[in-house]
Amino acid sequence: MASEIVTFGFESDLINFSLADCKLEMLPSGRLGIDREQYEKARNTYMSIFTGGEIVRATRRFGHYWRKPKTDPEKSGFVAQFDAAATNDFGYSITELLEFFRATMDIGRDIHPSVACLPLRELIVHLANKLGWTPERIGQALELLSLKPRSVFLKPDPPYQPADVFPWKFNRPLSYLRRPFLHRKRNGEVEILWGIRHLNAISQYLIYLCLNGRLKAGKKMAQVMGELRNIEGEEFNDQVADLLEQNTALIVKRRVKKIDNLKIQGEKGILGDIDVLAADSHRKRLMVIECKNFALGRAPHEMANELEELFTGKEKKNGKGKEKSAVEHHQERVDWIINHLEKVLIWLKLEPTTDWTIEPLIVTDYELATPHLWRSPIPVVSLVELSNNLLQ
Repeated sequence: MASEIVTFGFESDLINFSLADCKLEMLPSGRLGIDREQYEKARNTYMSIFTGGEIVRATRRFGHYWRKPKTDPEKSGFVAQFDAAATNDFGYSITELLEFFRATMDIGRDIHPSVACLPLRELIVHLANKLGWTPERIGQALELLSLKPRSVFLKPDPPYQPADVFPWKFNRPLSYLRRPFLHRKRNGEVEILWGIRHLNAISQYLIYLCLNGRLKAGKKMAQVMGELRNIEGEEFNDQVADLLEQNTALIVKRRVKKIDNLKIQGEKGILGDIDVLAADSHRKRLMVIECKNFALGRAPHEMANELEELFTGKEKKNGKGKEKSAVEHHQERVDWIINHLEKVLIWLKLEPTTDWTIEPLIVTDYELATPHLWRSPIPVVSLVELSNNLLQ
């Protein structure tokens, strides 16, 4: 039954966000038939490419398990910032939450190797002794991290929305991944249940949400996550440029703000940097590349956000028109290059002939599903796909 609920919810969101044209029909047997051939075809194509990318990434990461990781001072400073922001938003730092999970795992292992259960008052005493926190602080942490029975399952108390309990949506504040402790009443006493391995998975998931900018929190946490994502975006730009520079036939420029003294701007102002500009003098082609360090969209609502950001643009908050998408912004920079091609080629110390081909490209860190659901005027490829194309 749970599987059917998730499946129908997923299908509903695909239709709601206009990601697929699913045809539904009541069958003679009384069951609901769903024809999703178009979506499945796109999904199968995407999964084949994504799986290939995962194999390459897993192979490259394999040796990291035996090498001591390099410490990046710039990123190390974010630990304190994350802790301060989380304390401001939740009342507990990320470090404290991880300590809380570890302590509860230790207590749980003494009870049962997989699933533990204790009366609430006993668990609070054990945790207070282990962590040195007050019982009140332990109780507040459990309140923050627990799921309780609701009189109406689909109607959580404010400030939560019904969507916060829909099981087919990712990153919900009322999910079992965000609230791993389960309350139940037994013989007039509140008991807490928790899974040992589940707490370990949640510790990793919490860090993942922070590092990928997906943790739903207040302004301070959003600001810290945004700063870290900006740094990672710059690093990804350099990854793309480094990959292209392996081809000695290419002239590669990074973060191009202007050509000589000529700024890259349109009628309404500066168009932004060109992340990577690569010229192939033998084939007479000029690659204008936008680098996008996206968090991978898995659920329909995440893919819908990805689709807006990448292809269609978002409605402005004031309701007056749309914000331009990444493709639209990049096309403006490509048009600028086309209109100033002679000056660009001279700046690159190349012969300014008219037989050059301009090739716009958007490179992402992971393979995305949305380019298989939307016909893009600009090719969208992952870093792995770009690497494979360069080897051909």
